[in-house]
Amino acid sequence: METAVQVGKACNLIKAASAVVRIQTPSPREVSSALRTLVRDLPLSPLAGAPTSARPTFPGDYSLSPSPLPGREGASNGRHKVLVISGRALATVFANTTLCALFRKATEGCQSVVCCRVTPLQKAMVVSLIKTGSVKGAVQAKPDSKMDPRQLLVKMQRKTKRQHTCLAIGDGATCLAIGDGGNDVAMIQAAHVGVGIAGREGLQAARGSDICLPDFQHLRRLIGVHGRLAYRRTAWCVQYSFYKSLLIGLGEILFNLWAASSGTSLITEWD
Repeated sequence: METAVQVGKACNLIKAASAVVRIQTPSPREVSSALRTLVRDLPLSPLAGAPTSARPTFPGDYSLSPSPLPGREGASNGRHKVLVISGRALATVFANTTLCALFRKATEGCQSVVCCRVTPLQKAMVVSLIKTGSVKGAVQAKPDSKMDPRQLLVKMQRKTKRQHTCLAIGDGATCLAIGDGGNDVAMIQAAHVGVGIAGREGLQAARGSDICLPDFQHLRRLIGVHGRLAYRRTAWCVQYSFYKSLLIGLGEILFNLWAASSGTSLITEWD
């Protein structure tokens, strides 16, 4: 876990003044106590006040706002919270719906969450829990249950599909997962948008993703520029195709009235 904390500091996920909460034990009682204490001490949720409309809105100049996200003002007031949780503790969380609710609430309020020593399946389960925005997607199971983790994930996905829960934490939000190795494929495919990095660990993540990047540094441009422009381009192309087909059909109808329904086409067909 100490290695994960140092990596988080190197990536600027954990700042010098951050309050780091570590959950390493697999004991359900200790995990529950730590999560409840964290949730009680959390400031306003970073996603509180986010737009609830499912339709995204984009500024006309495509500029990125430098202002912090709603609810993250506490980061400058010494309330920067970071949760570091191990894979053993995550296994305990996923085995209980109450702990799932506490964990999700903690992820809403923390500025950063670091999961260390987790399996590929646990990565996908974390993304699935955050993406659905509801603990109903998690399966109630005892910590000592012999249920296969693969069956647990399948049941989570089936319940999520049946219940048609919201897209993410806060309506209108989208969950993005990024990885560079074969152990990240399940996590990438569980998110709404999967980004794979083609690097030293092979092309498995890139092949299983929606978007492939050569380096992690291009993620900001992908989210802030390409994503917005791609949405507008796609919307414009759909409208163009619709109105183009409408004008072609309307022109044929009007010409057919002028040609006395002789069957002559307005547009000359070339063999």
